[in-house]
Amino acid sequence: MEDSGYADLYDEAKFRLTHKFHLPAYPIMPVANRLAHVRAGYGFKDGRILQRVIDGGLPILMIHGSKDQTVPVRNAHTLYDQLPQQKGLYIDPDAGHVEAIRTHPDRYQEVLDEFLHEQAGLA
Repeated sequence: MEDSGYADLYDEAKFRLTHKFHLPAYPIMPVANRLAHVRAGYGFKDGRILQRVIDGGLPILMIHGSKDQTVPVRNAHTLYDQLPQQKGLYIDPDAGHVEAIRTHPDRYQEVLDEFLHEQAGLA
């Protein structure tokens, strides 16, 4: 299960720079990506979550709040649309970032139980 996850770290960092901090993505992101490579051995462009999830091949339930201002809900749709494995998607109409469990806890548990039972053969 993933809750409010992003599809691509580089794109997420660009979004935060422009929408949260009102800074230009260029030249900041290319410089930050290079610095990360030099100092840490990996960069923002190495964070392609979609490919990692595909490679894992496990069933995945994606939960996201439609009012998420930290990670746009389009990330959940991107992941869902491109994943070949068993998957589920629940968009909470009232939740912000990682809030679905608080806004509608009964519905959250119901979606999780249903996915575990129907998609993963558990619960």
